[in-house]
Amino acid sequence: MRQNNREEAGKSSGSEEANVNFAAEKARVIFDSSKAGVDDLVKAVKSAGYGASLPNDADPDAERRRKQKEIDGFRNKFVVSFILSFPMLYFMLFDFFSFIP
Repeated sequence: MRQNNREEAGKSSGSEEANVNFAAEKARVIFDSSKAGVDDLVKAVKSAGYGASLPNDADPDAERRRKQKEIDGFRNKFVVSFILSFPMLYFMLFDFFSFIP
């Protein structure tokens, strides 16, 4: 974690401790609710240039579905890229190996 992100999280009024895991795209913030509300913390994160939202307790599978949708999008991009680059690969190998028709 970069030091300036820790400092930004600590600057927010009412926040006592902030742990950010960029790989998991999650943050855990301990704050004093008498000094700042949840909306204030979300605003502070968004003003720092990051996205922020609260977990949806009513639908615990929402995060899993969001990540699966993202993975499916990456898979689709890979397949399309492979199909579009296959002719180039064929002609490149044709130059290296003369026995390819």
